[in-house]
Amino acid sequence: MGEESFVEKVVTEFPDIFVEPTDLPPFRAPHDHKIELLEDSNPVNQRPYRYVVHQKNEIDKIVDDMLASGTIQASSSPYASPVVLVKKKDGTWRLCVDYRELNGMTVKDRFPIPLIEDLMDELGGSNVYSKIDLRAGYHQVRMDPLDIHKTAFKTHNGHYEYLVMPFGLTNAPASFQSLMNSFFKPFLRKFVLVFFDDILIYSTSMEEHKKHLEAVFEVMRVHHLFAKMSKCAFAVPRVEYLGHFISGEGIATDPAKIKAVQDWPVPVNLKQLCGFLGLTGYYRRFFVVEMDACGHGIGAVLMQEGHPLAFISRQLKGKQLHLSIYEKELLAVIFVVRKWRHYLISSHFIIKTDQRSLKYLLEQRLNTPIQQQWLPKLLEFDYEIQYKQGKENLVADALSRVEGSEVLHMALSVVECDLLKEIQAGYVTDGDIQGIITILQQQADSKKHYTWSQGVLRRKNKIVVPNNSGIKDTILRWLHCSGMGGHSGKEVTHQRVKGLFYWKSMVKDIQAFIRSCGTCQQCKSDNAASPGLLQPLPIPDRIWSDVSMDFIDGLPLSNGKTVIMVVVDRLSKAAHFIALAHPYSAMTVAQAYLDNVFKLHGCPSSIVVSSRRVLVQHQLSHSTMTPYEAVYGQPPPLHLPYLPGESKVAVVARSMQERESMILFLKFHLMRAQHRMKQLADQHITEREFEVGDYVFVKLQPYRQQSVVMRSTQKLSPKYFGPYKVIDRCGEVAYKLQLPANSQVHPVFHVSQLRVLVGTVTTSTHLLRCYLMSLRENLM
Repeated sequence: MGEESFVEKVVTEFPDIFVEPTDLPPFRAPHDHKIELLEDSNPVNQRPYRYVVHQKNEIDKIVDDMLASGTIQASSSPYASPVVLVKKKDGTWRLCVDYRELNGMTVKDRFPIPLIEDLMDELGGSNVYSKIDLRAGYHQVRMDPLDIHKTAFKTHNGHYEYLVMPFGLTNAPASFQSLMNSFFKPFLRKFVLVFFDDILIYSTSMEEHKKHLEAVFEVMRVHHLFAKMSKCAFAVPRVEYLGHFISGEGIATDPAKIKAVQDWPVPVNLKQLCGFLGLTGYYRRFFVVEMDACGHGIGAVLMQEGHPLAFISRQLKGKQLHLSIYEKELLAVIFVVRKWRHYLISSHFIIKTDQRSLKYLLEQRLNTPIQQQWLPKLLEFDYEIQYKQGKENLVADALSRVEGSEVLHMALSVVECDLLKEIQAGYVTDGDIQGIITILQQQADSKKHYTWSQGVLRRKNKIVVPNNSGIKDTILRWLHCSGMGGHSGKEVTHQRVKGLFYWKSMVKDIQAFIRSCGTCQQCKSDNAASPGLLQPLPIPDRIWSDVSMDFIDGLPLSNGKTVIMVVVDRLSKAAHFIALAHPYSAMTVAQAYLDNVFKLHGCPSSIVVSSRRVLVQHQLSHSTMTPYEAVYGQPPPLHLPYLPGESKVAVVARSMQERESMILFLKFHLMRAQHRMKQLADQHITEREFEVGDYVFVKLQPYRQQSVVMRSTQKLSPKYFGPYKVIDRCGEVAYKLQLPANSQVHPVFHVSQLRVLVGTVTTSTHLLRCYLMSLRENLM
């Protein structure tokens, strides 16, 4: 018999179990739901949440339908929980009751919920499967008459109570599992598995499966249980059940559960490798659900006794990207708990997150539309939320930050709303502030130094600012960057801010904000010690035996020359300045040296060039014969130190000895002066290093003359320009920058002229171009 004909025959024989029930379910003691409360518990009595007119109309419509179906009735109970209106994906509305306070005082029912692993062990040898999903399963269980009044809820228009077991009660899963186990007890672990409202029927053959289905349907008919045809599957060789794929070949884990780890990008650098190793080497610790949300994604890991069961990593899209951090973390909680419902519904579990305000999720009133839409989805679970610092939440943090193919763009928008309204809106998502407000609403003088008036929380008459970085930045821009703030220093800005506002990390936030202020970085002096330790060269032994050579290029054109070649004797400090045309080659440099230096001082033993060492080492040896050797037929003699007795002429010997003594005397004093200079200089100098790729500001005062004055008051001109990227390190204390193409300035700067950028690369570079173009025009 084919699958279609098989299903048609089953439906034909038992059509009554696939219809929408029109009557209340029968009483089935002892399986009617009871609500046992802790001793000394007082009735729950919470005021309703506020709704706009069209939402009130929806609530009235849903309540009328429930009254007509007999699901609820009017109540005079002392209990009253608020209702929450949740919008479905199809645009319709669902009414839920916020039973969090009632659940908090309910004695927990520890009816044994079957372990998924144990259920799967029963499936060996099966080949044919059917899955049945009950229709609104909880509403097929009656409330115990003695506990009906405890389910009471309030709307804006009335007071009602449930006659059937509602969604959101903490012991509802246990009651439902108990009822299902009792009804299907003769078949359990033989050919039926029951996990709440999910029924799995398994058989070794199609003929046997038909008998099993009929037996299950007969039980459903006798006990008035109804299924939803669209969510059922009959006589299939492979079925998805409780997050696993079951077939005659065995049980396979849902690939989606480990997809986040399987799809982890291949690490291409040390940071990404450490992230993956931190993920895979972490499972030796807690029994928790850990989750995290970052700017563009959410991630979570489900662990049991230190062993990972499943992973989730999901990118945020569309409107989700613009949610606040609190809302993204709350979205992660909802998504993960609902995704792993079959694991978590059966017992108490712990959620760990790095969003501190979520700790108070079970205590907060549902004031925002997002809270009212999302939180009812958690009412049936028994859980607690614990705070875990982000640096400890390694796995979930790593999963939430897995890079996708999309580029993340960040933009700043102009603040158009009133600051006070922003602060009031921020109170909703700040758990600490919500706790204080709740206490003050109950008793105005119960919290020392705090007052609550006209929707604003104050501490010592200063407005309390919620833990929201956007609001804090708005305040600091107003009191530091505006004309009133004038880019004051840390102390003055702190005094100005604390006179109006209060938040815990104010000093730290102000310091960080001012450090990253672009205007302050460009216009304020560097108060730190001058960077760049002295780097002295060794003292030579003979005059003109060791020389230093460097090239100054990129200068304004003069007589066809744009480069100055500088040659300095490192012992006597005598120097030659030779103009060159650009580009210069090995031959032109060697010829210039021969024409201007060699003919006067001979060949040196060493030449030190800071940025052209390769050129000197190779290009100066380009010619195979020196001019001296070409003229005299032999290499030039070496000028060695004079030794006593080498000359038999007394006058010559005395003259040579005096010269050697003079050189030794010169070297001694040069070395002593060099040491003293370095020692004194380094007392007021600090080490400062940059990495290639860093962005720095350039100090331009050393290059500015009166000819480039752009304004009458130079005191107000920027001191630093940029930022510009470091592209190379030249020696110990110099760096090459990526300057604009039209800057006409040598790109290598001493470290003392540079200041590292704090913050993002947003500062305009047009000022540097203006100054440098003006400089060029005035010098030409």
